[in-house]
Amino acid sequence: MPIELEKQYLKDRQRAIKSIGEAIIEKTEKLFESDPSHPSLHNKPIICSKDKFKHSVRVGGSGYRIIYTVRDNILYFQRLIDHDIYDRLTRDC
Repeated sequence: MPIELEKQYLKDRQRAIKSIGEAIIEKTEKLFESDPSHPSLHNKPIICSKDKFKHSVRVGGSGYRIIYTVRDNILYFQRLIDHDIYDRLTRDC
């Protein structure tokens, strides 16, 4: 399934590079592309009434998560955020 990066994801990615480094992010993105169910990704659904196809994966051991959704057989990486922001966003979903 193809992956598209949304604008907000790209902005978040630039900020995260400063905190955790590009290598960890790229490693996670490549692992997800090759095996989205790999245990180290901790791929899990997000219970969200607005988007029933929303999921998240762990970015290394960094405390960051990638939030993605599926629409029309395309995966959209939406956000790359630390766990504090993740908790706030998913609480109000």
